[in-house]
Amino acid sequence: TSNNLSITIIELLDVLGYNPGRTDGYFSQGVSDALKRFEQDHGLTVDGVLEYSDQECMVSVLAERLSHKEYDNTLQKVLTLI
Repeated sequence: TSNNLSITIIELLDVLGYNPGRTDGYFSQGVSDALKRFEQDHGLTVDGVLEYSDQECMVSVLAERLSHKEYDNTLQKVLTLI
């Protein structure tokens, strides 16, 4: 499927360095694999299924990175999304 939430989540995975492959909103196997890597790294249930806890954690990780200068590249990527 492709919708705005999928596109946002896929772009977040990409910005956070999880390389989902395509970023057009299609929830491909590559996106599922990237989500599983994110889930594994952050102590979430590793199933590749987008849950609220995954979204909440992504926003938290993003906010943390944006507050540190060493992640300036992350900030620049986020600014291109808004």
